[in-house]
This record gives sequence, C-alpha cells and structure tokens, in this order.
Amino acid sequence: MGEIMCGLKNLFAACLILSFTGRVFGADVILNEYNAVDSGSYLGGGNALLDNNGTWASDTYFGRVAGNGGDWFELVVIKDHLDMRSWKLDIYIGGVLDNTLNLTNHSIWSDLRSGTIITVSEDVPNDISYNPAAGDWWINVQAKDGANGLYIEASNFPVNDNNWQLRIRNASGTVIFGPAGEGIGSAGVNPTEIFRLETNPNASITPASEDYDDADSLSTFGSPNQWGQQDMFALRSVINGASSLTLLSPNGSETIAGGTAFNIKWYTSGSIANVLIEYSINNGTSWSAVNPQNVGNTGNYNWLVPAVASSQCLVRVKNAANFAVFDVSNATFTIRESTLTLLSPNGSQILAGGSDYDITWSSTGIVDGVDIEFSFDGGDSWSNVNLQDVGNTGSYPWLVPTVNSNLCLIRIKNTADSAVSDISNTPFAIYDCDVDGDVTGDCFVNLNDLAVMAASWLDCGNPYNPDCL
Repeated sequence: MGEIMCGLKNLFAACLILSFTGRVFGADVILNEYNAVDSGSYLGGGNALLDNNGTWASDTYFGRVAGNGGDWFELVVIKDHLDMRSWKLDIYIGGVLDNTLNLTNHSIWSDLRSGTIITVSEDVPNDISYNPAAGDWWINVQAKDGANGLYIEASNFPVNDNNWQLRIRNASGTVIFGPAGEGIGSAGVNPTEIFRLETNPNASITPASEDYDDADSLSTFGSPNQWGQQDMFALRSVINGASSLTLLSPNGSETIAGGTAFNIKWYTSGSIANVLIEYSINNGTSWSAVNPQNVGNTGNYNWLVPAVASSQCLVRVKNAANFAVFDVSNATFTIRESTLTLLSPNGSQILAGGSDYDITWSSTGIVDGVDIEFSFDGGDSWSNVNLQDVGNTGSYPWLVPTVNSNLCLIRIKNTADSAVSDISNTPFAIYDCDVDGDVTGDCFVNLNDLAVMAASWLDCGNPYNPDCL
C-alpha cells in the first residue's frame, strides 16, 4: 500500500510540474543563459582587476565590468522558420510573476531560423542586422523605460539571483517553454554568477534539465555558451554552406613577450561574419577569450598578450556562428614575462683586442639585472665579461679581450631567469693587433694610418707647437 501511495504522490508531482510548465519537450525556443551578477559586483567576485580565484572572469561581449552587462537574458530558437510576433516573455521573481515583456508585430520576428540567438537587454541598444545567410545569427532587442519599443515592449525588467525564472508564451498565450531558471532544476546562482545551458541546444531540453548550471568564470552575451563548447551546427546547418578557417599566426614555436602586442592572423573561406578568438596556456586544457573580444572577420587581431610565463600556449579561432568551423595553432608557442634583445655586437663586427666597446641591448617586461657572457669559440665555452648582474641599463662598456678569433659571440641573460636570453645573431671577429705601422689600431696598415702620420708630421713642422721642439 505504501508503494502505491508513493507512486501516486510522484505521479501527482509530475502532473503539477506539467501543468505549471505547459510543455515538457519539443520546445520551439528555449532559455540559454541569463545574468545574475549584482550591479555592484563582478563575475566571479573580486574587483575590476581580478576575480576571487585570482583570474579575469569576464563576458565575451562586455569584458570584465561591474554588473556583467546589467539585466539581460538569452534565448535560442530551435524550430526553423519560427514566427514569434506578439509572443510574451513572463518574468518570475521568487516564484511570483513580476513582469511580462511583449514582443511586437515587427517583421524581424516573422521568420526566425533555427540556431538564432536572441538577447533581451536593458543597456545594449537594438541590433537587428540579423542575416543568417551571411553568418549573423544574433538579434538583440532593448527593453527599458524610454526605449523606442519597435521590437519589444519599452519596459525595465529585473534579472537577479532571487529564483529568477522565464516563461515563454506564443501570441495566443500558450506556454511554449518554462518557467525555466533558478529553483526549477537543481542549479542555483549567487550575485556573482550566471545561469546557462551547458549542452547543445535542442528540442529535448526541458526547463528542469540537469544541463542548466551556474558559472562564475565566463559568460557569452550574444554568442554560444562556453563551459566547453556549445555547438550550433545541427541547428544552423539549414543555411550554412561550406566554410573554412585557417589560423596563420601564431602557429607554433614562436616566443612572444607577455604584455606586448602580437598580431593574430587567419584566413577564411565561405560565409563567416564573426570570428571568436581564444588562447590557452596549458596546451588546450582550458581556454580564455581574448580581451577585448574580436569584432567581425578582418583576418587579423592586435592581441595584448597576457603577462604569463608558459611554453604550452595555443591560439584558437572559431566561427562565432558555428563552432564546428575552427582552427588551432599547429604546435605550442611560448609566452615569456620578459624578453632580452642583444643589439650589439650582433655579428660581423671587427673589434680590436684591448679596445673599449659598448655592448647594448633592449628588454621588455620585468628585467632587473643582466648577466653578460663572451665566447671566442662559436659558443662551445663561455666566460663572464663582468661581475654578475650589471643591472638593466641597456649598455655596458666592455674592455675587449686580447684574443685572435673570428668566432666570437656575446650572450646576455636575465639574472633572475636565465631562460630569458639573447645571443649575437652571427659571430664577430677580434684581433690582437701587433702590426708595424698600424697607427689607428684597426689591425690594418692602409691610407688611414698614413693620414694620421702625415697630420702628425705637418703638426710637428709648426714652430709654434711646443711638442715639436
């Protein structure tokens, strides 16, 4: 009898959920993401520079800003050629209906293709440049007091961490999806997090899906979600023709200075309107979006390289409308927190033993001290040309040793990190001169020496010059 009663209770609970949500599967449009970050907080907590984990949690559109872009939520269209004119978006706070935003009868809603992303925002202006055939799958509409109301009701609306939920109804009032959000499934959010779908959008997603979860490291306003990689290819294959994307640089083996600018380059074919760019410092185990995000598909992006030290770096470029089209660096490259560049002697010079010569260099990043070494045998052996750590002045007055060799090299190293170094590009020569008639000390007897001697003879022929007496 107890088992029967338990079964009836479970059936009754299921019926209540069904009557509340209106639909369990086969939704034409679903909730994909919403922002629960409080207006005075940052995604992941912390401050403008670092989150609570010591990283840089951010949104791919807004970057790292207080409030993470304000009140906004995101939908994904599942049914192809969907007509959403005059649909209704019901917003619940703590289980109570708070506001209903009404879509207008504008033609932008009349024929939505599957895979379309719709964002509703208070602070971001309308963007209905929507053109899936050209790779633009995003519509943003602004709902706030005083907006123009052309596409959605001009009304402020709340989005927060107080059991926020969304219900979607069609023009006749039939529930299409929801309520979905905090308190429906198992996911909960706090005022430094977002709520998002962590699987590929499809018609089987229910409001209580276990694939809804909270996150505090990355949000993706207007783009597919990234906990791993949300793939829209199945939905968008109704339009996408063949396209390809090839990363040109960095493509492996480069050494790049952290904190400097580097030009990421790529090539595309087919219809790709926007390219998403990410980097990894752990050989692809995790990825971060570049900041600020790339806009459009220009074929290059001036990247401010992060100030990290890693030899396991990669860059990935992706079609923002179809993550299945992407390319990654062919091999890892290195980011160094500092670099040293030897300027002179950098090869082919001829120096006289016993003369003075300025060794010069440049640096980036943090280099407090430099060690300088000399080799006369092409790098087989090295000796210090100075006491350790001469500081980082960019120049050092060197007393050239008295050797005879055309295989000489100079090497400079960061005192704190010997892996940061540079060496003469090619060997230079040093000669220990002991040549009769070599007045200039360049190891040659030529007209330059004769000119110096002639000037001396003429000068000493002057009776007024006391040195000639």
